[in-house]
Amino acid sequence: MTPPEPNAVKQADRLVGPFRFVAVLGVLSSITLSTLLFLSAAVRVFRLAAQELNHLGEEESLHTLVLAAVEQADILLIATALLIVGFGLYGLFVNAIANLPHWLRISSVDELKSKLLGVVVVALAVRFFAVAYERSDSSDLLVLGEAIGVVVLALAAFSFAHTAIHGSSHRDGQEE
Repeated sequence: MTPPEPNAVKQADRLVGPFRFVAVLGVLSSITLSTLLFLSAAVRVFRLAAQELNHLGEEESLHTLVLAAVEQADILLIATALLIVGFGLYGLFVNAIANLPHWLRISSVDELKSKLLGVVVVALAVRFFAVAYERSDSSDLLVLGEAIGVVVLALAAFSFAHTAIHGSSHRDGQEE
């Protein structure tokens, strides 16, 4: 088989190359939803503060505030995950973002998945805590805990297997 002519390859590159910008739709939607979640979380806190200000120190108010704090953490983690996805997709498909902190720079899809997995595991733990704090029925809580445990184990197995296959050098964006 003869290799394609360089001119044909250049034409194909010009035709296919711009399609990487389709990822901008994912970037914009992820960052928009992240922003809306951050704003919504902030508005919820201000409304809660106005509602609970006169009841501070009361047992019911304390319960409400602790539950709101856990739910706030859950919302912020999801918003953060969406922000990481948006920045990661932009950096992978469009252009590197110069002013991002080092820990937020993504150099491969595997690195993006790894960062996202970490946020998902923490979000699941936060969600479990919120449900555990809210409920007193231990059988429902046990089933939920087992389900979350299975998901976390599956994610850990995936991450371990992926690292074993691809190596751990993805942290610096270098392939082995």
